Amino acid sequence: MLSFYSGNRPSHVAIADGSYAPQQWKNSVCSWCFVLGAVLLGVLVYVEGRVVRDPLLPPDIFRVKFMAPLVISLLSLYGSVGIFLLYGTL
Repeated sequence: MLSFYSGNRPSHVAIADGSYAPQQWKNSVCSWCFVLGAVLLGVLVYVEGRVVRDPLLPPDIFRVKFMAPLVISLLSLYGSVGIFLLYGTL
């Protein structure tokens, strides 16, 4: 769980601060945060897929016929609700 948080947080900082930074996406802090977040999320996928005995999301769950489309649609739904809640409070 720590690797999930440590991979998501830098990428969220890069996306959120990318439009407010003085040079926007040309700012080195935003670029490095985005790269660091992508690398840490890659490490998370490797560790959860190859190293640990009991992963957070077991791969057996995707053998069910309609589970992959369900997970993708839920991620899209949660993302759009999150954007709505973010911009609804501004």
